[in-house]
Amino acid sequence: MINPDFEKLLKDSFINGFDMSLKDCLPNEQWEIKELRENKGVERNEAVVLTISSHLFRIIYFFYFTNDEKCQSFITNGLNIKNENLPESRVYDYLCEVGNSFFGSVKRTLGNTVTSLGMSTPNILDSSSFKYVDELKIDSSGCAVAELNGEPLFYASYHISASGELNFAVAQNQKAEEDVDSGELEFF
Repeated sequence: MINPDFEKLLKDSFINGFDMSLKDCLPNEQWEIKELRENKGVERNEAVVLTISSHLFRIIYFFYFTNDEKCQSFITNGLNIKNENLPESRVYDYLCEVGNSFFGSVKRTLGNTVTSLGMSTPNILDSSSFKYVDELKIDSSGCAVAELNGEPLFYASYHISASGELNFAVAQNQKAEEDVDSGELEFF
């Protein structure tokens, strides 16, 4: 069982993180994030996958993409380089960084409620691996599509598996990630 306030925080941080990470890449474009009822029929060939976990739960995040002309255009525009056929490694590197930004913002938001969270490094999975999520004990999930200028470009989903009851007290005045000032990465 997942506390409804925690589930709402999870969903809101997921939608906000998706929106912010893409607007950081192309801030002058028209992005729209739409929540979907389920991720059935999501036709993407690959995904960046990351997990956020604590001793009580594991959340698996997928950032779905197809390495096609639209995806490559998104990346070349984000890198401010001329349109060229990017090598697969550069596509993966860029999209893994988008995934890090996306799910890192979710982790920061959840970290205000849940202590001791860990986040994996991003990995790339092909579509043949997506079916294995159904093998897990999933307590809650969500899915969204990111449309660029009215056209679907990316999808994302989360799947939470709890090892017990998740009854976290969510502060009512907790700010969403988009309301928090955050600076550049600090290197030590």
